[in-house]
Amino acid sequence: PAAKGGQLYWLGAVLAAVSNVALGTTIVFYNSYLPLLVDATPEVIEARQSGDQEEWEQTRDRFDAAYSQKGNAIGYAGGSSALVICVVISFLGQSLGFTMLLSLCVFVSGLWWFIFSTVSFRWICERPGSTKALEGATARDLVLYGWRSTIDTMKHARSHRQTWAFLLLYFFFSDGYSTIATVAAVFAQHEMCFPITEVTILAIVVPFCAMLGCLFFMWVRNHFKVSFKTLLLWNLLLMALIPIWGVVGFFTDKVGLRTKAEFWIVAVLYGLNLGSAQSFARSMFGDLIPAGHEAGYFSLYEVTDKGSSWLGPLVTAIVIWTTGSIRYSLIYLIIVMIVPAALLHYCVDFELGKKQAGRINSKVREEVALARTGAAPAPASA
Repeated sequence: PAAKGGQLYWLGAVLAAVSNVALGTTIVFYNSYLPLLVDATPEVIEARQSGDQEEWEQTRDRFDAAYSQKGNAIGYAGGSSALVICVVISFLGQSLGFTMLLSLCVFVSGLWWFIFSTVSFRWICERPGSTKALEGATARDLVLYGWRSTIDTMKHARSHRQTWAFLLLYFFFSDGYSTIATVAAVFAQHEMCFPITEVTILAIVVPFCAMLGCLFFMWVRNHFKVSFKTLLLWNLLLMALIPIWGVVGFFTDKVGLRTKAEFWIVAVLYGLNLGSAQSFARSMFGDLIPAGHEAGYFSLYEVTDKGSSWLGPLVTAIVIWTTGSIRYSLIYLIIVMIVPAALLHYCVDFELGKKQAGRINSKVREEVALARTGAAPAPASA
C-alpha cells in the first residue's frame, strides 16, 4: 500500500493544479457577474431610465457596495462553516488516523462546492452573449483563445490609464495581504509554537472576522457616504499595522508579535480588513472596466491576483535563507502595503477612470444595459 500511495503523488499534483485552474476560472465569472447584477437591479434600472445622472450614480454605487460586501460576507461565512465541519470531524474521528481524517475533510470540501455550485447554477440567469468569436474555430484556436483574449485585454487596458494603474498596484498589495497570512502562520507555528489545534482555531477566526468586517465597512460606507477608494486605503493601512507592529519586536522581546495574545489580536484585525479590502478592490475595479468588457477584464484581474502569489513567498524564503529569521520579511510587507496604498491615493483618479471607461456616459450605459437584456449588441469598445 505504501508503494502504491507513493506512486500516486503525481496524481495529487495534477489534481491540485486542475482544481486551482478551475477555482481561478470560477472566480473570473463570479466577479464578472457583479456589474451585471448591479445594472439589472430594478432600482438601478429605474434610476437610469429617469435620466437623473446623480441619482443613478448614487443608486448604482449603493447596490454595487452592498452586493460586493454581502457576497464576500456570505462567502466567508460559508468557508467558515465548512472549516468548522472539518474541525468537528477531526476531533470526533481521531481514532481513524490522520490520513483518513484528511481524506474525509477533502471530501467534505468537495461536496460543499458541489452542492452550493449546483444551487448557484439553478438560480443564476445566463447573460446573453455572442458566439461569433468562436465560429469555425479549430482545436488550436480553442486552446489559444484564452491566451489571445488575455493579451488583447491587456493591450486594451493600457489605453485606459487609470484602470491599468489600478491593476499594477493591485498586483502588489494583493500579494501583500496574502503574504501577511502566510508569514503570520509561520510565525505562529515556528516562533510561538502554536499547537495545531490553536492554528486551526486561528484559521476559523480569520474568515469569521472577514465576514463581520464586510458587514461593518458596508455600514460605514452607507452611513458616512465614504468612497470605495477611501475605504480600500483604510483597509490596506490597517492591515499594514500588523507588520509595522511586528518590527517593534526587533527592539524588545516583550511585544511586537512576541506573545500569543498578540496573534489573536492580529487574526481579528487581519480578518476584519481582508474581506472588506477584497470587496472594495473588486467594486472599484468593476467601475474602472470599460463598459461591456467585464469578463475579459476580470480575467486579467484574476491573472494579476494569482500572478503575484509567488512574489511574497519567494521574498520570504530568500529572507529566511539569508538572515535565518522570518521577522525581516515584515519590512517587505510594510513596503508592499504602504507604497501601493500611497500610489493608489495620489496616482489613481477614480472618477476620471470611471469616465474613461464609459461608466458615467449615458449613451454607452444605455447601450450596455440593453445588450445585457438581449435587446441590443454590446458596444465593441468604450
